[in-house]
Amino acid sequence: MNELIAKLRKEYLNSSLDIRDILKNPIEQFDKWFKEAINAQIEEPNAMALATVNKEGQVSVRIVLLKDYSNEGFEFFTNYNSNKGKDIEFNNNIGLNFFWGILQRQVRIQGYAYKLSEEESEKYFNSRPLGSRISAIISPQSQKNTK
Repeated sequence: MNELIAKLRKEYLNSSLDIRDILKNPIEQFDKWFKEAINAQIEEPNAMALATVNKEGQVSVRIVLLKDYSNEGFEFFTNYNSNKGKDIEFNNNIGLNFFWGILQRQVRIQGYAYKLSEEESEKYFNSRPLGSRISAIISPQSQKNTK
């Protein structure tokens, strides 16, 4: 075993999870914990790992940003032509994971991804800063640079 890695072992004793403290509605529970993450001033508490599967059955994980959540689900945005967009089009089974280390907490979510309406996508896109919109339009996400 790599000694350097073995020495990284940490005991998580600051908090516990008791079923009696869990809200019946999982979205309400997430909302409670998400607000705790914000109040703890965690950098980018909306950063989440997104896991998808491609046509070859390979799993791919990357960090994306949560943009909204409700009883309808969790919203994030991506370029439909990116690898993750293509993966989701092929197989919409996804996994999400939020890790808030300072709170000694993580939230795992499994479900299905669906496209939002064109109107909702455009509304989000137009809310982004101009430079970000220009970059999104001209950047061929997940494409190899052939120059």
